[in-house]
Amino acid sequence: MRTHARGIGAAVARRLAGDGLAVGVIDLDEADCADTAEAITSVGGAALAVAADVADEAAVTAAVRSSTSRAGRWTEG
Repeated sequence: MRTHARGIGAAVARRLAGDGLAVGVIDLDEADCADTAEAITSVGGAALAVAADVADEAAVTAAVRSSTSRAGRWTEG
């Protein structure tokens, strides 16, 4: 699952990670991504931070591919 780094997206990422899913946190602000991913991993969840402009389709595609390759078994969906 991939989500944004703040607000509802961060809350969804934390909830899904708490339910055992691996999440990719994608947002324009790299620091926000890292903060959210760190909050998840610090309590035992699986999360990756990937900065990307979600308004740019090519950037999102690259971010998804990056998180997928870094995590190994994740699938695009």
